[in-house]
Amino acid sequence: FMNYLSRMSRPNNDIRDALTSAGFFQWELAAELGLSDGALSRRLRTELTASEKELCFKAVERMKARRERQAESREA
Repeated sequence: FMNYLSRMSRPNNDIRDALTSAGFFQWELAAELGLSDGALSRRLRTELTASEKELCFKAVERMKARRERQAESREA
C-alpha cells in the first residue's frame, strides 16, 4: 500500500504513464533522447519543465510510429 502511495506522488508520472501505456521502458526513451538510462532516471526524480516534458512526449510518439512502421513492413 505504501509503495502505491509513493508512486502516486512521484514526479513526472505523466511521462512514466505514457511510457507504460505505450509499452516502452525508460531505457528506450533514454536511447531515443540520446541519454543514458541512468541520466534519464536522475532527471525524472524532479519535475521536468514543460518543454522537457514535450520533448519526452514527442519522443514517445516517434517510438510508437517507428514500431508501427516496423510492424507494417513485417506484414508486407
